[in-house]
Amino acid sequence: MTGRAESFDAVADAHDHARWDLPPARFDAAVLAALSRFAGRGGAPALFLGSGSGREAAAFVRAGRQVVLVDISARMLSLAKARYRDSPLVDYRRQSATEFLDDADADYPFISAVGELLGYVRDHAALLTRIRTRLGDSGTCVFTWVDAHRLAQRGLPAQVCADGTAIFTERNEPPLRIRGWSQAHMHALLGTAGLDLVEEIAPEAVSPRRGWTVTPSRTSDGSNPAG
Repeated sequence: MTGRAESFDAVADAHDHARWDLPPARFDAAVLAALSRFAGRGGAPALFLGSGSGREAAAFVRAGRQVVLVDISARMLSLAKARYRDSPLVDYRRQSATEFLDDADADYPFISAVGELLGYVRDHAALLTRIRTRLGDSGTCVFTWVDAHRLAQRGLPAQVCADGTAIFTERNEPPLRIRGWSQAHMHALLGTAGLDLVEEIAPEAVSPRRGWTVTPSRTSDGSNPAG
């Protein structure tokens, strides 16, 4: 975890400034709007995996909702604490998303995994399965991911693996790389994890970043096959 944490520490201040102080780009604005629709629903804490400095949780905190921010970067969480000024509504956990979900003993009715978290973890399929486990029977997850085909169309060089995964280098020193996949791969992944796609965020956007809202899969009689 140390190497990846250092990579995110190195970009934390620039990330924080872009997320909090500058007008959001079109896709980011759509993601924030999608997240805000869930801010006032339910009393249980909302979970933000790969939270960065916490911008995506702001609507929840404004609504008086407790949130848990999980990130491997100490600098990101330090910046989040400065933004939220020690609000009692915010709990900070310096862990990887996988470690946190493995240790968790409670379900979360809402989980965010935006910031293309899936592209930075070692096993994105396993992470989605863990997220499904912690959604309970009726939770909702919003996550973003990189469409490899759209990114390649922009002419960015990528290392393409045998399974079709495309790895793009965002930063050389310290190294920061992100993985992308095809839409077909991601749809198959949802089925394996036991998740249904409910909504695509900003489907008209041509951004290589895609945003999906998902819920636990249900059988034809309305029951949850994992329940």
